[in-house]
Amino acid sequence: MNGQEPLSAVRDGADHPLAPYLFDPLSVTLGRLGRALTEALAPFHQLQPTEWRVLEVLARRGTLCGFSISALTGLDRATVSRAIRRLHDLGALDATPDPADGRKISLSLTAAGQTLAGCARAAVLAAEDAFFAALSPTERAQLRALLAAALAAGAAEARPAEPPEAI
Repeated sequence: MNGQEPLSAVRDGADHPLAPYLFDPLSVTLGRLGRALTEALAPFHQLQPTEWRVLEVLARRGTLCGFSISALTGLDRATVSRAIRRLHDLGALDATPDPADGRKISLSLTAAGQTLAGCARAAVLAAEDAFFAALSPTERAQLRALLAAALAAGAAEARPAEPPEAI
């Protein structure tokens, strides 16, 4: 290889130096999915994927606190806090003190937030359909099941084994 091959020629093939690792195609796929999601959300106030996830969780679950949103999305609390602040600045959500616990803030979507969530949801679904167009509905369901099984087995939080000692 002279470094001038098209990307498909460089990435494809069993002789690629990263071919033995599942991490590689997953990382590449996640990067491409992230770009597709970012592009799909751009028309909606330049929403970021993390902001959309918070918006969608609130749209589907109703009033929640930041801790619950963090648990449902798998995002750390600082990331959720930034997303909440941005969505609040956009007028997409209301934040009110919880009457039962004054330290807790209850978050809910405004009418504008519901509209934004619906528009963003349609764009995300269209982007997902385009990205996975090569997969049949059965293959998509299999992929979803495989990913769920990997997550349930703790693969998402598994710590790598100690690296071998350097030579």
